[in-house]
Amino acid sequence: MKVYTKEREVLQHLADWSENWMDRNNPFNLFLDLTGYSESQYGEMLTSDYSYMGYQEYVLLGEALKLFENHGYQTIFTIIADILKD
Repeated sequence: MKVYTKEREVLQHLADWSENWMDRNNPFNLFLDLTGYSESQYGEMLTSDYSYMGYQEYVLLGEALKLFENHGYQTIFTIIADILKD
């Protein structure tokens, strides 16, 4: 498998930032919902409220979504799975 270091760093930063939230309503889970990862892997959406989102969360989420500009779902989902197993 090709190593996607920069892409992993972007998604890892979002995941690390999301550890500040105590429940499922966090920016990383919102990313999983928006990309379809949570639905395909867990059969349900993980977030129900994103009123907590501030400018920093939107910037991190935007950077993560921008990865789709050059990569497909399979690549991004593989990186996500790798992050979640850590």
